[in-house]
Amino acid sequence: MVYYGNQDLMNRQNESFLSPALSRMPAEALRVVPLSGVEAQIYARLWRCVAERKLRPGTKLNESIIGDVFGVSRTVVRKVLNILEQEGVVHLPQNRGAFIAVLDLSDARSTQEVFAMTVTHLVTQLVHSDVVISDEHRALLDEHIKVQSEFDSSGNHDRALQLRAEFWILLAGVYGNVLLTHLLARLAVRYVLAQSFFDRSGLLSADARFQSLLIKRIAEKESEKALSMIGEFLGLLRKSLITDRESEDVDLRSLLSANGGGARSICIN
Repeated sequence: MVYYGNQDLMNRQNESFLSPALSRMPAEALRVVPLSGVEAQIYARLWRCVAERKLRPGTKLNESIIGDVFGVSRTVVRKVLNILEQEGVVHLPQNRGAFIAVLDLSDARSTQEVFAMTVTHLVTQLVHSDVVISDEHRALLDEHIKVQSEFDSSGNHDRALQLRAEFWILLAGVYGNVLLTHLLARLAVRYVLAQSFFDRSGLLSADARFQSLLIKRIAEKESEKALSMIGEFLGLLRKSLITDRESEDVDLRSLLSANGGGARSICIN
């Protein structure tokens, strides 16, 4: 199954993704965020703030401020927050408002375990099946890896981490299993949160060089070498989790307004 047609390649359909290749995946191939317009903007930019640790675990989200910044009602804001709660990004205790979700170390380890099983299955299927990486898919993967390399070199750990998670979603799209792609898209949110909150080790795994070599192993059906790479990657992943630092106070209005830049500037500069 091919998700990427020529028309799809002309549009950036999923604003929450950093990867230009993945951002062009048709929305129906993911169906992760059933939002559009300003709702999609609120979702994407709040999520980006969390992924980049600008909004820390336990931070209170003032719904009136979010509505003011985007010029929408509290009802619209609450709709987006409900989606983020379903994905484990936000916690909405009854009659207490909205907070950035707090993951404990057990949550992070559980996320890693499910993530490990899923990517191992994905790579196993790719190297043992008759799936061939087409020229179109190879171009998308190369495009992603190029951006990954730029962020790996930039020192922006948070965006590099998000791109590494997005690599697996893109790879699932290449494989062509819609349900697996949906699963990884949702799981990637939890994975990035877990690594953002608890990874202080500096162990950088699944970087651009890893991705490029893994694609080569898969394309050449070198199953033993490909699965060995996955084993080493997951080993580093298990070693990466350490105690989280304390939450920090933030000025939500200033953060979302990005020094007066308005909603367009939220966490994307």
